[in-house]
Amino acid sequence: MSTYHRKINLNEISFSDILMNSNSPRLPTHLKGSTTEGLIPYFLFNESIESLVGSLSVLGWFPTEPLIVQKMYDDKYTVIDGNRRVAACWLMLNTDSNFCPEFIKNIVKTMDPDLLKSLETLSVLVQE
Repeated sequence: MSTYHRKINLNEISFSDILMNSNSPRLPTHLKGSTTEGLIPYFLFNESIESLVGSLSVLGWFPTEPLIVQKMYDDKYTVIDGNRRVAACWLMLNTDSNFCPEFIKNIVKTMDPDLLKSLETLSVLVQE
């Protein structure tokens, strides 16, 4: 019996290089092919990310629970597992966006600036 193993490496990646996976089987079909910005409202209103934002604002990123991503083109990475966490971080790092509600803006205002900055680079498992 043969076993197929994919190579997976733990890396630190800039948040700006991470793209949400619009082809996730968990998403409604009308969102297939959407950009990360196009997916944010869905996650904000349908995926209860409020508690996740609260947790990230106090504890930061959990390096023991890295995203799983796949390297794509132009040094970008698509999320295989972790769209919800990416949506929460995106909102926290983009409080000037039209999508960001006041309660997240208020949470971010009270955060330790170093903790917020730490979300700009995340531990991820890269599937090759």
